[in-house]
Amino acid sequence: MAHVQLRVGKGQESGGGAALALGGASMRTSFATAGLRGDTRLQWGASSLTLRASAGWQHAFGDQLPVVGAVLGGQRFHVTGLPIARDTLVSEIGLEAAVGSNMRINLGYSGALSPASQNHAARAGLLWQF
Repeated sequence: MAHVQLRVGKGQESGGGAALALGGASMRTSFATAGLRGDTRLQWGASSLTLRASAGWQHAFGDQLPVVGAVLGGQRFHVTGLPIARDTLVSEIGLEAAVGSNMRINLGYSGALSPASQNHAARAGLLWQF
């Protein structure tokens, strides 16, 4: 479970009739994720490898479309952000290798897939403990 609350305060540009004015807005969304997570350790030569993987279904409750009211030149309008998907498949896979007694290297991928959007990320890291 996670809960996200966003509050945007009112704002006003200077510049006379061409100044943009933003109204305040708030958004509250909660997320619940159900799925599986696991890891296993492998020996590869002198190195120890750890393989981690997870997959789950994430459901969003609450506000899903961020909207802020604005005024420009006396005309009112709304600025709409990207919608939050109600249902998303989330996954992650990673590999970590112990190199010596004080160094680890890790690689990973994470993704979030819904009917309307996709989010993919790759990461690499080097951890040196001293």
